[in-house]
Amino acid sequence: MIVRILGLGALAIFLFQLPAAEAKTKPKPHYVTAKIIGSKELKASSGGQMSTNTSRSSECLTPQHGGSLVLGSGNVTEVNASGDFLYDGKPLPGRPPEVGDPSSKYNIGWWVRENSKQQICIEIFARTSAKEINVFYNAKAVATESYRK
Repeated sequence: MIVRILGLGALAIFLFQLPAAEAKTKPKPHYVTAKIIGSKELKASSGGQMSTNTSRSSECLTPQHGGSLVLGSGNVTEVNASGDFLYDGKPLPGRPPEVGDPSSKYNIGWWVRENSKQQICIEIFARTSAKEINVFYNAKAVATESYRK
């Protein structure tokens, strides 16, 4: 260890210089991401021989590797759908983002019901007032987890 003393009248300043081995910083932790896919197929159907009420199905995803979920990463995959007015978790161009449940304005789709680092919940829905037409939306929920490797 090298010590330098700078004298400034009655004030002395001590500067310490650590040896190179001691001056190294700890390596930053390495984080990786993984896609978390829901365990069940979410199914919603309305109209046709089904009731004309709004049909819903949801699943909540949690971290699987001891990390935390990436906020805003909730989505769907393996989509099979029929219907005219789809809400895909994002607002249409020129429209403001939906606040809360969008099913009163759209026939089919999905939305993020809860978005936290410990749980992301995806809800799908199908809605029609026509008994002669069947609309449906089937999908699996997905989210991204970030964890320390």
